[in-house]
Amino acid sequence: MFKAIGRLCFGIILAGGFALSAYAQDTEGTKDLQAAFGAVVKASETEIVISQYNSEQEMDQEVTYTVDPQTHLEGAATAAEIAAGEEVEILYEEMDGKKVARFISKELLPADEMQEDYTEDEVSSNATSEDL
Repeated sequence: MFKAIGRLCFGIILAGGFALSAYAQDTEGTKDLQAAFGAVVKASETEIVISQYNSEQEMDQEVTYTVDPQTHLEGAATAAEIAAGEEVEILYEEMDGKKVARFISKELLPADEMQEDYTEDEVSSNATSEDL
């Protein structure tokens, strides 16, 4: 009986150790990531420059982010395909004094384009009495 309880306790401790180890590995690569959002000024295969709001200086400023093979892109196959003026969100880390993009997400459909796709008649004809 005591052997069974001992094995159960050992199993719980062992499982807890694996869970903590997995948690540490999962958060280790993401704990230092920071987020930025702004309009693209220019983009190439190796860097992307965005205009983003600096709350300390209360103005927009251009910030350069390095793009490398580990950078994951959403909404474009390469960073060079992202056009000036498009909105992006960037998750990055600071390495050797540079901001290195780890994830770049291009806004696929700006809100003003979405509104232009529908006329007022189309929108009102699709409304039901439950919507009103």
